[in-house]
Order: sequence, then C-alpha cells, then structure tokens
Amino acid sequence: MWKAALLIGGLLASGVVHAKSLRRASEPIGGPRSWESQNDYPSRAIREQVGGTTSFRLTVRPDGSVSNREITVSSGHENLDQATCWAALQRARFAPARDKAGRPTIGTFAYYRQWIPPVRRYEH
Repeated sequence: MWKAALLIGGLLASGVVHAKSLRRASEPIGGPRSWESQNDYPSRAIREQVGGTTSFRLTVRPDGSVSNREITVSSGHENLDQATCWAALQRARFAPARDKAGRPTIGTFAYYRQWIPPVRRYEH
C-alpha cells in the first residue's frame, strides 16, 4: 500500500530551485495509490514473507513524466525496492511543477510504499 506523499521543491539545470520559487509543485495524477498493484509484490518476498517500507524521490520532467528515481530509505530488501521503482517509473504521471511565471519546470515528488506480505493460506 502507498502511504502519505510529500511534495517538495523542484530542480533546474542551473541549480536547485527552492519551493518558495515555485507557483505549484509537481502533483500526481490519480495519486500514488493508482500506481500500486498487488501483482507487483515480488514472488520471492511472498515466499519468504518479507515486507518493509521503501521511501524514494522521483524527478518529474516539465511534461509530467518521470525522468529519475532515488531510493532515500531502503526497505532492507532489494527486490521490494526495485519493485517500488519499477511501478513508479511505469505508472506515475504528474501535473508538472510550475515556476512563478506559470511555466512547466522540473520538479520532484517524494513518498514511500509500505509492503505488507499477503496472508498465505495453508492447506491441510
């Protein structure tokens, strides 16, 4: 399940742009929960009944697509971290950040995904 999202300032090629210099931060279309699918849970993690929370930051292009991601806090399980990044890169779309003049600009979006292993059914 995706947990709370935090909007943070954008970046420009010439350097860091502080949130105060933005008219509007990058906003996810449909919200981070729409990027989630139970089918994303790595089969090995299900077998081993491991979970965790992966925090990361996305760089959002002026057209609203994701150009990069950075894991900021690992879940402790590489396969969960990779699945989080894959889902965000494949599914995340944004209304881009806008500068003070209202022009689309590069922005960032940070959030985390909590992985809770599905309950396994035991056969008798």
